[in-house]
Amino acid sequence: MIALRKTFLKGSIAVLLIITASAVYAGGSRDRYGYGPGMMGGGYGYGMMGGGYGPGMMVSGWDATQGNTPEELGLERISLEDARKRVSAYLDSYGYKNLEIDEIMEFDQNFYALIKEKDTGKSAFELLVDPYRGYVGPEPGPNMMWNVKYGHMSWTSQAPDTMPVSVAKARESAQNYLDKIGKGYSVEEKPDEFYGYFTAHILKGDQILGMLSINGYTGQVWFHSWHGTFRSMDKED
Repeated sequence: MIALRKTFLKGSIAVLLIITASAVYAGGSRDRYGYGPGMMGGGYGYGMMGGGYGPGMMVSGWDATQGNTPEELGLERISLEDARKRVSAYLDSYGYKNLEIDEIMEFDQNFYALIKEKDTGKSAFELLVDPYRGYVGPEPGPNMMWNVKYGHMSWTSQAPDTMPVSVAKARESAQNYLDKIGKGYSVEEKPDEFYGYFTAHILKGDQILGMLSINGYTGQVWFHSWHGTFRSMDKED
């Protein structure tokens, strides 16, 4: 069965997204961002990494079903630098000495952090930061289900170094997906390679509109539907 979901990639640009049923999160309750029980311990219930979100929890700290907004609750949005500090503290608190922040991106709905390994330079996993409460936790979707080293579905602590799907093939699969949405959308030249999948920025011209991931074993594409409109980015040199 095909589920349809409409999301705004930027401003008033509405895009109809097609997500296969096999890409739906595995079981459990879901909040307004699609979170449910998953990997990485902490609020998720079991796994490896620890984290701040719980099943069905309102990620940005307000109850959308009751019509409350952050402003009505007296909440102020944190800055990009605040988000970076919170992610750094999160990594330190779990003793991840070999991991560091590669980039922080700010979206309407959350901050996104890409974490990489210091020794290999390879992307490790992805985190989200609540833009009002500052809670830090693992990103849903591919980060949970496709990450064969750090994710809930990890096969072994010794993840394979290579994937059957090459970078070129991953970009091709992603572009085919975007072409079905509409004209003018493209995939960044060098997607970030994780253990089991790739994640890439969606572009229109030179503007970032959103993100998607490509499975490194099947080529399946999974759109990140939980970010909202892109605002800014801070990337390490």
